[in-house]
Amino acid sequence: MLPVLAQTSLGVSTTATIGVSGVANVTISAAVAARIKNLQTRADEEITRRITALNTLSARVNAMEKISSIDKTSLSSTITAQISALTTLQAQIATDAAANSTTSLVSDVKSITGSYRIFALIIPQGAIEAAADRVLDVAATMTTLSGTFSTRLSAAQTVGANVTAAEATLTDFNAKVADADVQANAATSEVATLTPDNGVTAQMQANTAALKDARTKIQAGQQDLIAARADAQVMVKDLIAFEKAGESNASGTVSTSATVSASTTTQ
Repeated sequence: MLPVLAQTSLGVSTTATIGVSGVANVTISAAVAARIKNLQTRADEEITRRITALNTLSARVNAMEKISSIDKTSLSSTITAQISALTTLQAQIATDAAANSTTSLVSDVKSITGSYRIFALIIPQGAIEAAADRVLDVAATMTTLSGTFSTRLSAAQTVGANVTAAEATLTDFNAKVADADVQANAATSEVATLTPDNGVTAQMQANTAALKDARTKIQAGQQDLIAARADAQVMVKDLIAFEKAGESNASGTVSTSATVSASTTTQ
């Protein structure tokens, strides 16, 4: 048998002996073994952290009620696929480590952040959809509230109240709620089908741009709800004033102020 000096991808020499069959029996040094073990341990920790985050996100997605079933299913499928891929990668890294395959090990460890983009794409994607779901939920509550306001204004007008200003406020309220709904739905549609770039620069840039634009839409929707909440507070004051002036039916007492305060939080 002839001794052969081999250079590993980790920059540490190992000694191999080659028999007549041509098969190398490699005995790695303690330093290389420790390096391999450290890489595997760190990889396991990073993969586990990502899978835990994905499972948490999956629970949030399942609890969403207002985003479309298509967008919800798309995001859920992406999460499931990523968990499966990470589990497979974790097994492959264990195989690399057991075989002392340093080149494959280093490549697979790098792919945890370079290919899967869990924290760069999937988690932000889910956060945007969760925020959109909250906006849509509040918008739905406000839409119901609008019907109550409209009924009260009609009653006040019937008995002679001047409701012109209040009607203008209600019109603005409805417009803000409608736009919040539009912004939230647009944001979910924009990010629902995004997939990891797997190292493709053009796709990474497109994903980043889409996430940024979707966040802008969510922020616009949240600002719409804040403005609508202010309109609702004005509406409540106007309706109470109508009642105190005896210009609305006694049975039309407004009890919506608590609803306005509690149901319009978007954060």
